[in-house]
Amino acid sequence: MAVMVEGWHEDVSEAFRVYFNRRRQYVLVFMHEVSPQTFHRRGGGRWGFYLPAEIRGRCGKFGELHFVSDRVRPDVVAHELLHLLADRMRARGMSWSERTEERAALMLDELTRAFWREWGKQYY
Repeated sequence: MAVMVEGWHEDVSEAFRVYFNRRRQYVLVFMHEVSPQTFHRRGGGRWGFYLPAEIRGRCGKFGELHFVSDRVRPDVVAHELLHLLADRMRARGMSWSERTEERAALMLDELTRAFWREWGKQYY
């Protein structure tokens, strides 16, 4: 993958795309071969973080998900996907309310399914 966050490229063991919005948009997912302490020192969370793309439109790259490769667990992924969902909602001018709750849940379903489908292609 050519697009990387500066200072984060030397330890990437795997990278893949997760598509959503009818395959019009995607996030890049990077697995880093570092300890959680190193990851945190570099400015990420302990086990992962979401980084929105600086420039984006209705198609193409939406952001990046970074994970410590040996700490990827369903709860960690769910946490970072929730950050992605919140960003996606803000980008669409949506706020969380009773009216938008079901739409947001469907968007999260889509992101979750897409992430684990691509994960499975890489690791199984």
